[in-house]
Amino acid sequence: MSDDVNGQATGQPTEGSAATAVATPPAPPAPPVPPAPAGTAWGPGPGNHGRDRGYRSGGAVFGVLLVVIGLVALAGGFTSVFDVFRLWPLLVIFGGIMQMVHPHGDAVVKRIAEGLGSIAVGLVLLGNTFGIIPWTVWITVISLWPLLLVALGIELVGRGLHMTWLRALSNVLLILGLAYAVLVLQPSAGRVAFPFSFTSAGTQTFSDARQHDAAVTSGSATVKVGATRLTLAAGDKLATLDGQGPIGEKPMLAASVTGGAVDVQVSEPGDHVFFVGTQDRSIDITLDRAVRWREVRFDVGAVAADADLSGLDVSNVLLNTGASDARLKIGSRADAVAVDVSGGATSITVLVPANAACNIEASSGLSNVRVPAGFRQTSGIVGIGRSTYVAAGSGGPKITITLNSGVSDLRIETY
Repeated sequence: MSDDVNGQATGQPTEGSAATAVATPPAPPAPPVPPAPAGTAWGPGPGNHGRDRGYRSGGAVFGVLLVVIGLVALAGGFTSVFDVFRLWPLLVIFGGIMQMVHPHGDAVVKRIAEGLGSIAVGLVLLGNTFGIIPWTVWITVISLWPLLLVALGIELVGRGLHMTWLRALSNVLLILGLAYAVLVLQPSAGRVAFPFSFTSAGTQTFSDARQHDAAVTSGSATVKVGATRLTLAAGDKLATLDGQGPIGEKPMLAASVTGGAVDVQVSEPGDHVFFVGTQDRSIDITLDRAVRWREVRFDVGAVAADADLSGLDVSNVLLNTGASDARLKIGSRADAVAVDVSGGATSITVLVPANAACNIEASSGLSNVRVPAGFRQTSGIVGIGRSTYVAAGSGGPKITITLNSGVSDLRIETY
């Protein structure tokens, strides 16, 4: 080994030369750049501005509804705090508005059409709870079930062809059908609209009567009919039956007398041709005003009934119905009258003497009870479950009204 000029061996590597001889390790990879925050349903984010605007708009709409409710309450629009519960359909309306302003997967035109449909249903329900529109309107809506099939078919075709405007058209069709049911098909004088009726070729008029019997002092009457316009009033004969209807479906009048008591029965034949549609039918009945009637009973289907009982001495009135729009007028000839109403969807107006002492008990899934000044609510919440009302009266008859139904609209009026 040779030495360099400094006396070091030339074969010995130096510290610097060894460092250069070793390979330099590769630099570590750079950490990945995290993605930009996308935001959440409750917070802002680059991709969520439309949703944020939807929530802000929905909150503004809900705030407007609260302001409206508060202003109506301050203006005396509610007779009690319970009346606020009549406004529950506003939740349906609010949901429809949110459906229109809140962005989601559907196109704008589809969202608007669906939202308007919810708003239309909410408005009709609001009319129900305030007694402007009878609950029986939903029975009329059912009569338009073929329209529902058409709308469903349009929806399926539009979905299969990916045509949003066609799907929106199905919602518009349902809205128009609802408006037609409310504004056109509701029962009126001389015409009744029913979803399920009976038909035959042509119509006929009919008339039957049982003459006054001085030996009869008391009695009961039962009316069993289906879809029809029905009237009942006081008369001079024991019982009369008049009206019109399909040929072959003449109602029957029967009166059996036993020991000074009469049992009057009005019924329809049991064999009908069943179909879906509407039809004009009418039945007019009178009962003898000289008889003391223990009970007048109505077992009816979908009827528009006007029973003026003010000229009769009647102690008990029973109305059992599937869906009806009825008006009952109670008189003062009896010291005490009990009115019992039960059924499905019922819209009923009861007229009572202004001096009558009244006790009202309403029990139903959804009820709307409207009473005149002088009545006070003693228990319950309007529209939910059971509620009671009383009026002291001033020497008139004692009238007890009991309502048991699924959906009901009860209005009390005085005369």
